[in-house]
Amino acid sequence: IVPMTASHRDTIVNAVPAGADKVRLMSSFDTSKAEKDVDDPMGQSRECYSRVRDEIEEGVSKMVMFLETNN
Repeated sequence: IVPMTASHRDTIVNAVPAGADKVRLMSSFDTSKAEKDVDDPMGQSRECYSRVRDEIEEGVSKMVMFLETNN
């Protein structure tokens, strides 16, 4: 389970503690950076949507690399 925010991660882990090891923030796959939330662009500028899109694209790419090297 790959939530975008720490609060969503915490909600999932609190609801199903036994599954905590299966929950990782999207940003956690980039080990060169500190974990951070992906912003919600709802109601924001086009630039914000573009930035969030780029963050998600990078996060998915890092996640795929992680899965390919750890499976």
